[in-house]
Amino acid sequence: MPSQLTLDSPYSDIITWDNARFKDVFSRVQIDQIKENFKKYDQDEDGYLNNMDVKFMMESLGEPKTHQEIINIINEVDMDNDGKVSFTEFLVMLIPPPVQGPENDPGCPAVQQPVLSRIYKSGLASKAKFFEEAIFNSRDKTNENYEAIQSRIREKKKIEQMKKDEQEKERLEQERVLKEKQESKARLAARAAMFSQ
Repeated sequence: MPSQLTLDSPYSDIITWDNARFKDVFSRVQIDQIKENFKKYDQDEDGYLNNMDVKFMMESLGEPKTHQEIINIINEVDMDNDGKVSFTEFLVMLIPPPVQGPENDPGCPAVQQPVLSRIYKSGLASKAKFFEEAIFNSRDKTNENYEAIQSRIREKKKIEQMKKDEQEKERLEQERVLKEKQESKARLAARAAMFSQ
């Protein structure tokens, strides 16, 4: 089993990593979506999120941060203290918080406690929902957008058809009025002809 997960790690490695930490947390679809988001934010494609990548991520999520805030965010999740966020750290960051902290969890192995304690104490757990929502909001919306566009097109066609129907009614009404005028003139002309004989 790899010590670090990467974007190339298969789903089987991810769900069995570190005593199957992610097994009941992320589905295959969620892992694929998380990988896509990580790739999107990893602008230099080195497999890590550095200061600039995290800055871009926060800006694209509509939460721009100062340089110091970016450093603080990275420090909150940086388990190996290399100054950047690996894919493994990104996944750990997205784990929903447990009901009680790991220091009170007898089932939590001692080797995991320092890292997990630091993550939960850092306030990252409260940010997990924000990142989950951000991942959800950055999903591929092609089908949703297509439906919205199709709905607008249908509405526009409906309005255009209503305009055409209204114009047709007006045209028929004008033709009827014109025809009545012509018939009235013809009757008047016929009467005038009768009297002129």
